[in-house]
Amino acid sequence: MSSMRFSLSSACLALCFCVVFAGVAVRAQEAIPLSGETTIDLESRNDAFWLKGSARRALESGFYDVALGLAEQLIASGVDLSEDERSGILMLMVDANLGLGFYDEAERLVAQLPEGGSSELRNALVAFGRGASLDSYADLLDREDEFLEERGERVWLWVLRGWRAARSGKIDDSLDAFGKARGLAELESSVLLGQVDYIRFRSRLIGRGRGPASVEELRRAIADAEGKEVGYRYAQLLAIALEDRGEVDEAVTLLANRLAIIPGEFDRISEELMLLQVVIAGIDRPEGRQAMRALVLERPGARFARVALQRAVETGLGDDIARRVFLRALLDDSVAAKPDHPLLDEVLYYRAVLRLQEGNMEGVEDDAELLESKFATSPYRRGVLSVLALMDWQRGNFRTAASHLSLLRNDFSAEFELAGISSIIADCYFRAGVRDGSVEDFVNASEAYEVALTELAFGEGYDRTVFQLVSSYLGANEIAEAQRVLDDPEIGGRIAGLVLWRAEWSFVKKLRATGMFEAAYERAQSVLRLVDGELKLRFIWLSSKLSLETGHSEETANWLASLDDFIGDIAEGSIERGLLDEVRASVLLSYAEAQFAVGDPEKAMESLEDLRENYGEYEAALFSYIIQARYFSSVNRTVDAQQRLVFLADNYAESRLAPMALFEAALNAEKRGQGNYLDQANQLLERISRDYPNSDIVYYSRLKQADLLRKLNQFGAAQQLYESLENRYSDRHDRYLAQISLADTLMARSVEDPAKFDAAISRFELLVDLSDVPTDLRVEAGYKLGVAWQNSGNLGKAKQALWTLYDLILGERDRMDSLGVKGRYWLARSLFTLAELEKSDGDLDRARFFYEIIVRSKLSGFELAKDQLGRIESGTAN
Repeated sequence: MSSMRFSLSSACLALCFCVVFAGVAVRAQEAIPLSGETTIDLESRNDAFWLKGSARRALESGFYDVALGLAEQLIASGVDLSEDERSGILMLMVDANLGLGFYDEAERLVAQLPEGGSSELRNALVAFGRGASLDSYADLLDREDEFLEERGERVWLWVLRGWRAARSGKIDDSLDAFGKARGLAELESSVLLGQVDYIRFRSRLIGRGRGPASVEELRRAIADAEGKEVGYRYAQLLAIALEDRGEVDEAVTLLANRLAIIPGEFDRISEELMLLQVVIAGIDRPEGRQAMRALVLERPGARFARVALQRAVETGLGDDIARRVFLRALLDDSVAAKPDHPLLDEVLYYRAVLRLQEGNMEGVEDDAELLESKFATSPYRRGVLSVLALMDWQRGNFRTAASHLSLLRNDFSAEFELAGISSIIADCYFRAGVRDGSVEDFVNASEAYEVALTELAFGEGYDRTVFQLVSSYLGANEIAEAQRVLDDPEIGGRIAGLVLWRAEWSFVKKLRATGMFEAAYERAQSVLRLVDGELKLRFIWLSSKLSLETGHSEETANWLASLDDFIGDIAEGSIERGLLDEVRASVLLSYAEAQFAVGDPEKAMESLEDLRENYGEYEAALFSYIIQARYFSSVNRTVDAQQRLVFLADNYAESRLAPMALFEAALNAEKRGQGNYLDQANQLLERISRDYPNSDIVYYSRLKQADLLRKLNQFGAAQQLYESLENRYSDRHDRYLAQISLADTLMARSVEDPAKFDAAISRFELLVDLSDVPTDLRVEAGYKLGVAWQNSGNLGKAKQALWTLYDLILGERDRMDSLGVKGRYWLARSLFTLAELEKSDGDLDRARFFYEIIVRSKLSGFELAKDQLGRIESGTAN
């Protein structure tokens, strides 16, 4: 029965969140160490979360090849799946193969499923699809249907009962079973209803087929009943028999001939012949396409118009251009029909899906608007909302996608797993926040994740949602809220393993980024006291790192001892040996750094040698050359430092540390100061660009090369390099480093070429005005803008520029807390310059005002500001 189609699951009519998600670019995040990930990988984990739902929705909408491809992609992704999740995906693949008529593959997959009613039903459907007897499944078919959880499965149980009854000649029983199947299908979707209607039609043919049985007998019967109703009934049976024998061409020709001569009074039979032509000839034959158009356009009220429409969509949404052209014309003509097509809402949904695939975004919006205006209560409105959300996702309009999903959630709450929709809404806001660095988006994401947690049963997706909630609060700079979630025994207290490690690492990372190093150290130690096994191992490692970072270098030795005690106490094989060695190598490196810090370089060198000898295969051993070089550089042994770094780059060229080593070697060469050493530094930097073109360090090495050119008074070459960086790296979050250096270079060249003064000024102004420029850099640009006007003799504009900078940081909204060390330095210089300008104008009160800010805020040079205040009070100010 190659023409049978199966959709066993409840259909939500939403072809939403398909594989296109993988193409959306979101800024990469820092790797989480000791987590089994090379990156934070929120994107791929989110995509896997959606991919499962995407495959399910594609199956429910009748797009079996799409569903199968998505499910296979999910299995191949390597994402961690529970036993239940894996079984669910295998079940989905079984259903997709049944829908495609791949019965051997379906049977193979069913064998991998847990025993139970659902797998028994699918074995029965494999037999049904092959045209085999259902007698061996009598026990299954005679059970009460409540043993099947999904309503879609119960539909198919009643279909099989109806088919068996029809084959046994029990017409009343068959009609009753198909009636129950239709009743359940109507509660689900038109896709499922159309399938039931077609199989019911086939079963009725079986019930009528108690006359001629063989192909030859049917041919004779048709000839004997020429022009009579029964002759056309026999033609239907013959077409099915020919298809089952593989004689499709003859079946198609038979149906075409009968349709050409059937009298008008046999209208109902004519529609049934067209339906068979749709199913047997299909979209690839002119006879099939003609039958599709006849049922959909010429007889839109026909019983089987929806079945014909769905067959056209099912086969026309693929990659075949000819099929797509036919489907597009069929849908366009249906929308244009007057009066309105009875299936117009369904047609608009299918056309929106097609237009989305073709990239016609305006067309998608037009179809959505028309459906909304004409069919506000249509079930297809939910599908169009999903299509709009997907379209906005593809465009990177994450916030608008979230809005459409919120409408979907609110208006169709009874038909969706609410926690899943809430999580997707939250993910939309989260990705917008990651991409744009928007605090507001992270706030919205955290609110949506909180809602999802209230709707989510503990189990599948819970850990991930908690992790995302913590990440959202951290992105929103709500550190206290992130800690509340982690410390709540009913939320963070329910996550464990790698998810807990990733969440706590992210929390500690945020504390460090905001300068709360002691708090980070205390947090790591507090969690350490509550965990054991691999988690304890990871937190010992983290504590050792933080002891060094917080200046408690004398404690790092204790952490190394704690690690050795831990390794000595655990059972053999309880933790993978590779992880133990990786952690010990890293902690040993921290111990060596600590010994340098406490002034015992001899012990530090011994530790580095021990590390290289016993743990040479780990990255910590390679990093030891960089640590050693940094120590040599700190005591002015730049030649030794450079040698260690070049050794690392030469001997471990494939390591990710190689370009870093070359960069630091260049810094050491530059530190030696003389012209030939600057040339040497430039050669090392050039090697990074040549040998590691994809390394993130290339951007910084090119910046440093341009800086070296400025030191060598080659300002023209430096300008060209800065401009190339500005153009090539226009989407980098730190692109402004090249832009401010370019402005500095243009200002330096303006001495010889006054035309470059305006170009420099405009760049400084732009850097001050753009809100996405880091605050520290905005302050630096503002100071340099003011000084540029001051040096040009325009003191009015100098004051205006510096006052604007003061107002930006200390005006209506105090941004002092957002300043780093560099920002505070440039702000101090700006306020000093403002004070001096006011003094030169004779306004000592205004000068006092700016000096007092410097003193009150303890900015750089506040002692000098105090002295100037004393001079003003004593009347001795210059």
